[in-house]
Amino acid sequence: MNPANSCQGRCAAGCCHAEPAACTPACDRDLTVALVGQPNTGKSTLFNRLTGANQHVGNWPGKTVEKKEGQVKAGGRTVHIFDLPGTYSLTAGSMEERISRDFLTEERPDAVVAVVDAAQLERSLYMVAELALLNVPTVIALNKMDLAAQKNITVDAEKLAFLTGMRVVPLSAIDRKKETGIEALLGSVGAPAVPCAPVLAEEMEAAFGGVLPAVSEALAPRTRPGMPPLWLAVKCLEKDPEILGRVQETMGGDTAREVARLTDSCPDGLVAGTTARYAWISHILSEVRSQADRTPESFQGRFDKLATHPVWGKGVAACVLLLGIVAAYAVAIPLMVPAFALFFSTHAIHDAIARVAPAWLAAMVCNGVLCGVSLGLMIMGFIGAVFFVMGILENSGYMARLAYIFDPFMRRLGLHGKSVMPMLMGLICNIMGVAGSRTIDSWRQRMLTLALIPIVPCKSLLIVTAFLSGIFFGSKALWVMLALFAVTGLHMMVTSRLLQRFVVPGEPTGLIMELPPYQKPDMKHVCLYSLTRMKAFYHQGFWFLAGVSFLTWAGIYFPGPTIHQSYIACLGRSLEPLGQFMGFDWRLCIAFIVAFASKEATLGTMAVIFGAATTTGADLFNIIMDKELLSVVHNGLSSFLASSGVSQASALAFVFAIFFSLPCFATLGTIYAETRSVKWTTGTLLYYFAVSITMGAVAFQVGRVLFPGG
Repeated sequence: MNPANSCQGRCAAGCCHAEPAACTPACDRDLTVALVGQPNTGKSTLFNRLTGANQHVGNWPGKTVEKKEGQVKAGGRTVHIFDLPGTYSLTAGSMEERISRDFLTEERPDAVVAVVDAAQLERSLYMVAELALLNVPTVIALNKMDLAAQKNITVDAEKLAFLTGMRVVPLSAIDRKKETGIEALLGSVGAPAVPCAPVLAEEMEAAFGGVLPAVSEALAPRTRPGMPPLWLAVKCLEKDPEILGRVQETMGGDTAREVARLTDSCPDGLVAGTTARYAWISHILSEVRSQADRTPESFQGRFDKLATHPVWGKGVAACVLLLGIVAAYAVAIPLMVPAFALFFSTHAIHDAIARVAPAWLAAMVCNGVLCGVSLGLMIMGFIGAVFFVMGILENSGYMARLAYIFDPFMRRLGLHGKSVMPMLMGLICNIMGVAGSRTIDSWRQRMLTLALIPIVPCKSLLIVTAFLSGIFFGSKALWVMLALFAVTGLHMMVTSRLLQRFVVPGEPTGLIMELPPYQKPDMKHVCLYSLTRMKAFYHQGFWFLAGVSFLTWAGIYFPGPTIHQSYIACLGRSLEPLGQFMGFDWRLCIAFIVAFASKEATLGTMAVIFGAATTTGADLFNIIMDKELLSVVHNGLSSFLASSGVSQASALAFVFAIFFSLPCFATLGTIYAETRSVKWTTGTLLYYFAVSITMGAVAFQVGRVLFPGG
């Protein structure tokens, strides 16, 4: 088997190539360009270099996978660039692979830019081999030439272009100090070349001769031009379920049976096809790449041995994570200062409006609108800080080491190592954890992580439950907290299994990734990454938070005059029959509901409800928004609860119900912003509501046994 074809004439498989002029887009119209590549090839950095601030981040229609698109002017026309999800192949085995493949075959962009890592050509050229089968106009962006030079690797770009039939542009997307090939790349997308196709595996050749004519005759007229007969035939032999399904639907009975017989004669088609592509890659590398003697091991090499050590690497990771969390807070505080200023000035604004307008209008503007807006702005700043830190870790190359170190532990939950950072950030704040899940490149793993993060107790929840446990159980509070942690571990394992079986089914996969070389982070890219995520949250989650905040205010304020006559009190009384399963009266039901708005507000709400019957809705709203929380707790929450008449069994149920309660509406808003899915957001809400009720009911029954007289 000849491992590669030149681009002269026709391939051995019979695939003819259009002349370059035939695939050159008209010069008087805009261009559509798709960026494809495997993770860690620098694709996102290149996208940011090309588009700058002229980009939009959303989700693909009907999907929860991120969609990035941007624009750039080149040659007097607009180039629309789509950054497709990073994938290792186009086999359509994952959501990311399916989206990338569908875009290439159905949207048929004017050009495809395949981003490859010049320092690690063995793995990144596999995507080029798959694009060659698709026969799409392609430009190879030979990225990270600077890192290749550091490793004494030389790549012959001209010979690579000759062997693949594609235009090749050497560049370094991260280097801003000199010409790095960006302009040359923009010039090349206007006239991309149609590539040569790698030859078939020997095991496929006999069957291929029968499948190709059948596919060409029966399928090609009914499919879009982005699906060439060669590609369709190879996918049939590789037993691609999507393509085989299309064969069964469109071919006649006799033809379909013949194709099925031919594909069955090649039982290991996928393995054979993959082997052939790697043989093609090996042949190309032998022609285009050379490497001089390696230099002595650098400090980075010695550090990497420590960072990836199975024991010492965990210590390094713990230090990096701690520094990352501290850095996130340090960055977040300046970003949140304007929101804090607005938040704490609402009293003055309220008084000013109340002088010239009705009291309800002043309360609506300040508590109903401005408080929600300021909360949304705070979270937006928080998200910007999280992605700033995550961007540095990703850009520097350390994030891959972190995932590698924790992968064995995370696999016990059905996750992989990339989930560890969001999970640990969830201990500080679930909002940080949910936002951080965006860095996980696998859709399935991202959804699993995002759905499990609300189980992770944040620092505020730990403080609230520890405080309540101390009040109700005294010296036994330690046992209550230990029981909560034990149930949390069990809850996470059960929820993970349920999600994997019923919500995001699929075979568990290990962590498939390479360890990219360390490099200095591109701070402009990191800042742009952070700002893009903030902008995406503004469009996708900010108004959700503001709306929920307004509804919370309305439920507490109306119809008045005290909290006991409010709509939220009516809701608490209506839930009392359900609360009886947990030993709750209507007062504990209200505190349980308010925990959805803010875990910290639970303490202040209980103090108000149990201790001050004349408290107004405005007072309670200030407590929920944390304006008066410290003073309320300081003024005697423990004495209020000690005389409340709540039994120890009910108290145990309340502590468990709160600990496993609904994610706060800020976290829920972030979940909606990340998924852009009402279905996912509502499903998360309902599931954790059911879990909370179940935990409370079970704890109540256990409490009745443990505290028979309490």
